[in-house]
Amino acid sequence: MTIGGAFRAVAVAAVVAVVMLPAQALAAEGLTVDKVWARIVPGAGDTGAVFMTITNGGSKADALTGAATDVAKMAELHTHIHEGEVMRMRKVDSIPVPAGGTVALKPGGDHVMLMGLTRPVKPGDMVPLTLTFRDGGTVAVQAHVMGPGAMQMDHGSMDHGHMKH
Repeated sequence: MTIGGAFRAVAVAAVVAVVMLPAQALAAEGLTVDKVWARIVPGAGDTGAVFMTITNGGSKADALTGAATDVAKMAELHTHIHEGEVMRMRKVDSIPVPAGGTVALKPGGDHVMLMGLTRPVKPGDMVPLTLTFRDGGTVAVQAHVMGPGAMQMDHGSMDHGHMKH
């Protein structure tokens, strides 16, 4: 194989790797974000929640510390806590992602809360979201919008996360 042929082979492999990125978004230090989906609650103050799976393949713990989107006036990290017999939602400063571990943001648990939607969002839409990690930088993802009663991502839909430098 010539040097030019070897270069073309490496270039093609790099393009294939980049094309495959939509399956999961990558942050620094071994963090991956996938299965990103949103549930929008129409008529409830224009709110919604975004859920995902964050995997830390690295040897150092990290934390999700923030989120931003142009689809809502505010995006906050929230969790649910039990107060007696009542489950309440609370804002949190961060969501830990342990080294070598996986964190599932899901209904009834940790999630990204969207408040004050700036435009109509319906099932089938994609919502852009930028996640900020304490040590892993930022990563841009696309959340697939599911219906109001959805409890998990439709496995027939494709996740569309994208790396952001």
